[in-house]
Amino acid sequence: MPVWFRQHGYRTLSLGKFTHYPGGLTGEHWTEPPEELPNTWDRIWVPESPWETPEDMMHGYANGVPRDRGESPTWEAYDGPDTAYPDGWVAKDAIQTLGELAEETDPWFFAVGFFKPHLPFAAPKKYFDQYDPYEIPEPRDTEIPPSPSSWHGSGEMMGNYGQHPGDPNEDREYARTLRHAYAAATSYVDVQVGRVLEQLEKLGMNNNTIVVIWSDHGFALGEQRIWGKHSLYEVALKAPMFIRYPGMNSPGEVSNAVVETIDIFPTLTDLTGMPSPVEFEGYSLRKQLEDASAMSSKPAFGHWTRGQATVRNDEWRLIVHRPDGEIEGFELFDFRESEAGRGLIRMNIRRLFMN
Repeated sequence: MPVWFRQHGYRTLSLGKFTHYPGGLTGEHWTEPPEELPNTWDRIWVPESPWETPEDMMHGYANGVPRDRGESPTWEAYDGPDTAYPDGWVAKDAIQTLGELAEETDPWFFAVGFFKPHLPFAAPKKYFDQYDPYEIPEPRDTEIPPSPSSWHGSGEMMGNYGQHPGDPNEDREYARTLRHAYAAATSYVDVQVGRVLEQLEKLGMNNNTIVVIWSDHGFALGEQRIWGKHSLYEVALKAPMFIRYPGMNSPGEVSNAVVETIDIFPTLTDLTGMPSPVEFEGYSLRKQLEDASAMSSKPAFGHWTRGQATVRNDEWRLIVHRPDGEIEGFELFDFRESEAGRGLIRMNIRRLFMN
Protein backbone atom coordinates (compact mmCIF):
# COMPACT_ATOMS: atom_id res chain seq x y z
CA MET A 1 0.00 0.00 0.00
CA PRO A 2 2.62 2.65 0.84
CA VAL A 3 4.60 1.61 -2.26
CA TRP A 4 1.53 2.23 -4.42
CA PHE A 5 1.02 5.66 -2.89
CA ARG A 6 4.71 6.46 -3.33
CA GLN A 7 4.54 5.48 -6.99
CA HIS A 8 1.65 7.92 -7.42
CA GLY A 9 3.40 10.97 -6.03
CA TYR A 10 2.88 10.68 -2.29
CA ARG A 11 5.65 11.17 0.23
CA THR A 12 5.60 8.12 2.53
CA LEU A 13 6.60 8.21 6.19
CA SER A 14 6.43 5.52 8.87
CA LEU A 15 6.87 6.26 12.58
CA GLY A 16 6.89 3.65 15.34
CA LYS A 17 5.36 0.21 14.93
CA PHE A 18 3.36 0.33 11.72
CA THR A 19 4.59 -3.02 10.43
CA HIS A 20 6.15 -5.86 12.43
CA TYR A 21 9.55 -4.20 12.91
CA PRO A 22 9.52 -0.67 14.36
CA GLY A 23 12.05 1.31 12.35
CA GLY A 24 11.97 -1.18 9.47
CA LEU A 25 15.15 -3.18 10.20
CA THR A 26 15.03 -6.91 10.90
CA GLY A 27 18.56 -7.63 12.17
CA GLU A 28 19.87 -7.85 15.74
CA HIS A 29 17.67 -5.89 18.15
CA TRP A 30 15.99 -4.49 15.01
CA THR A 31 18.84 -2.05 14.54
CA GLU A 32 20.65 -3.76 11.64
CA PRO A 33 19.75 -4.65 8.03
CA PRO A 34 18.12 -6.26 6.14
CA GLU A 35 15.20 -3.90 5.67
CA GLU A 36 11.74 -5.28 6.24
CA LEU A 37 10.18 -3.45 3.25
CA PRO A 38 12.87 -2.08 0.91
CA ASN A 39 12.05 0.90 -1.31
CA THR A 40 8.81 1.62 0.54
CA TRP A 41 9.33 4.64 2.77
CA ASP A 42 10.85 8.05 2.15
CA ARG A 43 11.44 8.13 5.89
CA ILE A 44 11.04 5.40 8.51
CA TRP A 45 12.07 5.79 12.16
CA VAL A 46 11.39 5.33 15.85
CA PRO A 47 11.63 8.28 18.23
CA GLU A 48 14.82 9.07 20.09
CA SER A 49 13.91 7.93 23.58
CA PRO A 50 15.27 6.30 26.75
CA TRP A 51 14.96 2.83 25.14
CA GLU A 52 18.18 1.84 23.41
CA THR A 53 16.71 -0.21 20.54
CA PRO A 54 13.40 -0.60 18.70
CA GLU A 55 13.10 -4.07 20.21
CA ASP A 56 13.42 -2.55 23.69
CA MET A 57 10.68 -0.05 22.84
CA MET A 58 8.41 -2.81 21.63
CA HIS A 59 8.50 -4.57 25.00
CA GLY A 60 9.49 -1.57 27.10
CA TYR A 61 8.95 -0.76 30.75
CA ALA A 62 9.06 2.67 32.32
CA ASN A 63 11.89 5.08 31.57
CA GLY A 64 13.92 2.95 29.18
CA VAL A 65 13.91 -0.40 30.98
CA PRO A 66 13.90 -3.28 28.46
CA ARG A 67 12.20 -6.63 28.85
CA ASP A 68 14.11 -9.53 30.33
CA ARG A 69 12.49 -12.37 28.39
CA GLY A 70 10.80 -14.87 30.67
CA GLU A 71 11.51 -12.79 33.79
CA SER A 72 9.87 -9.37 33.40
CA PRO A 73 6.27 -8.99 34.64
CA THR A 74 3.21 -8.95 32.43
CA TRP A 75 2.13 -5.49 33.60
CA GLU A 76 3.42 -2.29 35.18
CA ALA A 77 1.87 0.95 36.48
CA TYR A 78 4.46 3.69 36.84
CA ASP A 79 3.36 6.94 38.47
CA GLY A 80 4.73 9.31 35.86
CA PRO A 81 4.00 11.22 32.62
CA ASP A 82 2.89 9.73 29.32
CA THR A 83 6.51 9.80 28.12
CA ALA A 84 7.38 7.28 30.82
CA TYR A 85 6.38 4.74 28.17
CA PRO A 86 7.15 4.57 24.42
CA ASP A 87 3.80 5.67 23.00
CA GLY A 88 4.14 9.08 24.59
CA TRP A 89 7.29 9.55 22.51
CA VAL A 90 5.60 8.28 19.35
CA ALA A 91 2.79 10.81 19.81
CA LYS A 92 5.33 13.58 20.42
CA ASP A 93 7.16 12.81 17.16
CA ALA A 94 3.89 12.45 15.24
CA ILE A 95 2.73 15.88 16.40
CA GLN A 96 6.03 17.45 15.38
CA THR A 97 5.98 15.70 11.99
CA LEU A 98 2.45 16.88 11.25
CA GLY A 99 3.67 20.43 11.81
CA GLU A 100 6.34 19.87 9.18
CA LEU A 101 3.90 18.24 6.75
CA ALA A 102 1.53 21.18 7.09
CA GLU A 103 4.10 23.28 5.21
CA GLU A 104 4.26 20.89 2.25
CA THR A 105 2.21 21.12 -0.93
CA ASP A 106 2.70 17.55 -2.16
CA PRO A 107 0.41 14.79 -0.82
CA TRP A 108 1.69 12.48 1.90
CA PHE A 109 1.00 9.10 3.45
CA PHE A 110 1.95 9.19 7.15
CA ALA A 111 1.78 5.93 9.13
CA VAL A 112 1.92 6.33 12.92
CA GLY A 113 2.34 3.04 14.77
CA PHE A 114 1.66 2.87 18.50
CA PHE A 115 2.73 -0.09 20.63
CA LYS A 116 -0.01 -0.55 23.21
CA PRO A 117 -1.93 -2.46 24.31
CA HIS A 118 0.67 -5.06 23.30
CA LEU A 119 2.33 -6.97 26.14
CA PRO A 120 3.54 -5.92 28.63
CA PHE A 121 0.37 -4.18 29.77
CA ALA A 122 2.32 -1.16 30.99
CA ALA A 123 1.03 2.40 31.31
CA PRO A 124 1.19 5.41 33.62
CA LYS A 125 -0.66 4.84 36.89
CA LYS A 126 -3.26 7.52 36.14
CA TYR A 127 -4.75 5.28 33.46
CA PHE A 128 -5.09 2.43 35.96
CA ASP A 129 -6.84 4.85 38.31
CA GLN A 130 -9.59 5.37 35.72
CA TYR A 131 -10.93 1.87 36.37
CA ASP A 132 -12.34 -0.14 39.24
CA PRO A 133 -10.98 -3.61 38.43
CA TYR A 134 -14.06 -5.21 40.01
CA GLU A 135 -16.32 -3.44 37.52
CA ILE A 136 -14.46 -4.67 34.43
CA PRO A 137 -16.60 -7.46 32.92
CA GLU A 138 -15.26 -10.99 33.10
CA PRO A 139 -15.39 -13.22 30.00
CA ARG A 140 -18.47 -15.41 29.66
CA ASP A 141 -17.08 -18.22 27.49
CA THR A 142 -14.20 -19.66 29.52
CA GLU A 143 -14.17 -23.36 28.69
CA ILE A 144 -11.45 -25.02 26.62
CA PRO A 145 -13.13 -25.97 23.33
CA PRO A 146 -13.30 -29.67 22.47
CA SER A 147 -10.62 -30.92 20.09
CA PRO A 148 -9.87 -30.11 17.35
CA SER A 149 -9.79 -26.46 18.32
CA SER A 150 -7.91 -23.19 17.98
CA TRP A 151 -7.03 -23.31 21.70
CA HIS A 152 -3.39 -22.88 22.78
CA GLY A 153 -1.46 -22.57 26.03
CA SER A 154 -0.94 -18.77 25.96
CA GLY A 155 2.80 -19.19 25.39
CA GLU A 156 3.52 -15.57 24.51
CA MET A 157 2.30 -14.31 27.87
CA MET A 158 3.16 -17.26 30.10
CA GLY A 159 6.54 -17.95 28.47
CA ASN A 160 7.90 -14.55 27.38
CA TYR A 161 6.98 -12.93 30.70
CA GLY A 162 7.48 -13.99 34.29
CA GLN A 163 6.56 -13.18 37.89
CA HIS A 164 3.16 -14.82 37.46
CA PRO A 165 1.51 -15.23 40.87
CA GLY A 166 -0.51 -18.09 39.43
CA ASP A 167 -2.42 -19.39 36.43
CA PRO A 168 -4.87 -16.62 35.46
CA ASN A 169 -7.38 -19.31 34.48
CA GLU A 170 -7.43 -20.43 38.09
CA ASP A 171 -6.34 -17.30 39.97
CA ARG A 172 -9.28 -14.86 39.65
CA GLU A 173 -7.39 -11.98 41.27
CA TYR A 174 -4.50 -12.28 38.83
CA ALA A 175 -6.97 -12.50 35.96
CA ARG A 176 -8.70 -9.37 37.24
CA THR A 177 -5.34 -7.58 37.48
CA LEU A 178 -4.47 -8.47 33.89
CA ARG A 179 -7.81 -7.25 32.56
CA HIS A 180 -7.36 -4.05 34.56
CA ALA A 181 -3.87 -3.52 33.12
CA TYR A 182 -5.07 -4.20 29.58
CA ALA A 183 -7.81 -1.59 29.99
CA ALA A 184 -5.27 0.92 31.32
CA ALA A 185 -2.85 0.31 28.44
CA THR A 186 -5.71 0.72 25.96
CA SER A 187 -6.81 4.02 27.51
CA TYR A 188 -3.20 5.20 27.48
CA VAL A 189 -2.81 4.65 23.74
CA ASP A 190 -6.27 6.09 23.13
CA VAL A 191 -5.11 9.38 24.62
CA GLN A 192 -2.00 9.37 22.43
CA VAL A 193 -4.13 8.90 19.31
CA GLY A 194 -6.31 11.76 20.50
CA ARG A 195 -3.28 14.03 20.84
CA VAL A 196 -2.33 13.38 17.21
CA LEU A 197 -5.87 14.04 16.00
CA GLU A 198 -6.02 17.27 17.99
CA GLN A 199 -2.83 18.43 16.26
CA LEU A 200 -4.33 17.57 12.88
CA GLU A 201 -7.36 19.73 13.69
CA LYS A 202 -5.27 22.53 15.19
CA LEU A 203 -3.28 22.77 11.96
CA GLY A 204 -6.45 22.87 9.88
CA MET A 205 -5.47 19.65 8.13
CA ASN A 206 -8.54 17.63 9.07
CA ASN A 207 -10.44 19.19 6.17
CA ASN A 208 -8.23 17.55 3.54
CA THR A 209 -6.88 14.48 5.32
CA ILE A 210 -8.24 10.94 5.45
CA VAL A 211 -7.70 9.29 8.83
CA VAL A 212 -7.71 5.53 9.39
CA ILE A 213 -7.28 4.01 12.83
CA TRP A 214 -7.08 0.26 13.19
CA SER A 215 -5.42 -2.52 15.15
CA ASP A 216 -3.92 -5.68 13.72
CA HIS A 217 -5.77 -8.11 16.02
CA GLY A 218 -7.69 -8.57 19.24
CA PHE A 219 -6.57 -10.25 22.46
CA ALA A 220 -8.21 -12.94 24.57
CA LEU A 221 -8.31 -12.16 28.29
CA GLY A 222 -9.55 -15.52 29.49
CA GLU A 223 -12.00 -16.33 26.70
CA GLN A 224 -11.67 -20.03 25.78
CA ARG A 225 -9.08 -20.06 28.64
CA ILE A 226 -6.64 -18.23 26.35
CA TRP A 227 -4.53 -15.21 27.29
CA GLY A 228 -3.27 -13.78 24.04
CA LYS A 229 -3.83 -13.78 20.31
CA HIS A 230 -2.63 -16.62 18.04
CA SER A 231 -6.06 -18.17 17.55
CA LEU A 232 -8.90 -17.90 15.06
CA TYR A 233 -11.56 -17.15 17.63
CA GLU A 234 -13.66 -14.01 17.44
CA VAL A 235 -11.92 -12.16 20.27
CA ALA A 236 -8.51 -12.60 18.64
CA LEU A 237 -9.59 -11.61 15.12
CA LYS A 238 -12.01 -8.78 15.84
CA ALA A 239 -10.24 -5.42 15.99
CA PRO A 240 -11.15 -1.71 15.97
CA MET A 241 -11.40 0.15 12.68
CA PHE A 242 -12.26 3.84 12.27
CA ILE A 243 -12.25 5.73 8.98
CA ARG A 244 -12.88 9.45 8.66
CA TYR A 245 -12.67 11.51 5.48
CA PRO A 246 -13.64 15.07 4.60
CA GLY A 247 -17.30 15.49 3.70
CA MET A 248 -18.64 12.32 5.35
CA ASN A 249 -22.44 12.12 5.38
CA SER A 250 -22.81 10.83 8.94
CA PRO A 251 -19.53 10.88 10.86
CA GLY A 252 -19.47 8.91 14.09
CA GLU A 253 -22.00 6.26 13.08
CA VAL A 254 -21.17 2.60 13.69
CA SER A 255 -21.38 -0.03 10.97
CA ASN A 256 -21.97 -3.67 11.86
CA ALA A 257 -20.76 -4.88 8.46
CA VAL A 258 -18.13 -7.61 8.37
CA VAL A 259 -14.95 -6.10 6.89
CA GLU A 260 -11.28 -7.03 6.62
CA THR A 261 -8.07 -5.07 7.03
CA ILE A 262 -7.27 -5.80 3.37
CA ASP A 263 -10.22 -3.50 2.60
CA ILE A 264 -8.26 -0.47 3.81
CA PHE A 265 -6.06 -0.32 0.70
CA PRO A 266 -8.87 -0.22 -1.91
CA THR A 267 -10.87 2.13 0.33
CA LEU A 268 -8.00 4.63 0.35
CA THR A 269 -7.43 4.45 -3.39
CA ASP A 270 -11.16 4.95 -3.90
CA LEU A 271 -11.40 7.94 -1.55
CA THR A 272 -8.30 9.61 -3.04
CA GLY A 273 -9.37 9.01 -6.65
CA MET A 274 -6.24 6.98 -7.29
CA PRO A 275 -6.17 4.01 -9.68
CA SER A 276 -6.18 0.61 -7.97
CA PRO A 277 -4.03 -2.44 -8.61
CA VAL A 278 -6.03 -5.03 -10.52
CA GLU A 279 -5.08 -7.84 -8.12
CA PHE A 280 -7.02 -6.44 -5.14
CA GLU A 281 -8.80 -9.01 -3.00
CA GLY A 282 -10.20 -6.34 -0.68
CA TYR A 283 -13.29 -4.22 -1.33
CA SER A 284 -13.68 -0.48 -0.98
CA LEU A 285 -15.72 0.39 2.10
CA ARG A 286 -17.16 3.55 0.54
CA LYS A 287 -20.65 1.97 0.58
CA GLN A 288 -20.52 1.39 4.34
CA LEU A 289 -18.92 4.79 4.96
CA GLU A 290 -21.72 6.56 3.08
CA ASP A 291 -24.43 4.44 4.72
CA ALA A 292 -23.61 2.74 8.04
CA SER A 293 -26.59 0.39 7.61
CA ALA A 294 -25.20 -1.04 4.36
CA MET A 295 -24.80 -4.80 4.45
CA SER A 296 -21.49 -6.63 4.36
CA SER A 297 -20.01 -6.88 0.88
CA LYS A 298 -18.33 -10.24 1.45
CA PRO A 299 -17.28 -12.63 4.22
CA ALA A 300 -13.97 -12.25 6.08
CA PHE A 301 -11.19 -14.85 6.01
CA GLY A 302 -8.36 -15.62 8.39
CA HIS A 303 -5.49 -18.10 8.56
CA TRP A 304 -3.12 -19.33 11.24
CA THR A 305 -0.54 -22.05 11.77
CA ARG A 306 -1.17 -25.77 11.92
CA GLY A 307 -3.45 -25.56 8.88
CA GLN A 308 -6.14 -23.49 10.55
CA ALA A 309 -8.44 -21.31 8.44
CA THR A 310 -11.65 -19.44 9.15
CA VAL A 311 -14.47 -17.67 7.34
CA ARG A 312 -16.85 -15.21 9.04
CA ASN A 313 -20.09 -13.73 7.73
CA ASP A 314 -22.81 -11.75 9.49
CA GLU A 315 -24.16 -14.76 11.39
CA TRP A 316 -21.55 -17.53 11.53
CA ARG A 317 -17.86 -18.26 11.97
CA LEU A 318 -16.47 -21.53 10.63
CA ILE A 319 -12.97 -22.71 11.59
CA VAL A 320 -11.41 -25.56 9.63
CA HIS A 321 -8.50 -27.61 11.00
CA ARG A 322 -6.08 -29.19 8.50
CA PRO A 323 -2.84 -29.83 10.43
CA ASP A 324 -1.44 -32.26 7.83
CA GLY A 325 -3.29 -31.03 4.78
CA GLU A 326 -6.25 -33.33 5.44
CA ILE A 327 -9.34 -31.98 7.15
CA GLU A 328 -9.33 -33.09 10.78
CA GLY A 329 -12.36 -31.18 11.99
CA PHE A 330 -14.46 -28.05 12.15
CA GLU A 331 -15.73 -25.54 14.67
CA LEU A 332 -18.89 -23.57 13.98
CA PHE A 333 -19.95 -20.49 15.97
CA ASP A 334 -23.46 -19.04 15.81
CA PHE A 335 -23.57 -15.23 16.19
CA ARG A 336 -27.29 -14.82 15.61
CA GLU A 337 -29.36 -13.28 18.39
CA SER A 338 -30.57 -15.95 20.80
CA GLU A 339 -31.66 -16.49 24.39
CA ALA A 340 -28.20 -17.84 25.19
CA GLY A 341 -26.58 -14.55 24.24
CA ARG A 342 -24.82 -13.38 21.14
CA GLY A 343 -21.88 -15.54 20.16
CA LEU A 344 -22.24 -18.17 22.87
CA ILE A 345 -23.80 -20.95 20.81
CA ARG A 346 -20.74 -22.95 19.80
CA MET A 347 -21.02 -26.21 17.91
CA ASN A 348 -18.16 -28.55 17.24
CA ILE A 349 -19.32 -30.18 14.03
CA ARG A 350 -16.41 -32.49 13.36
CA ARG A 351 -18.50 -35.65 13.77
CA LEU A 352 -21.33 -34.26 11.64
CA PHE A 353 -19.02 -33.58 8.71
CA MET A 354 -16.66 -36.53 9.06
CA ASN A 355 -19.55 -39.02 9.15
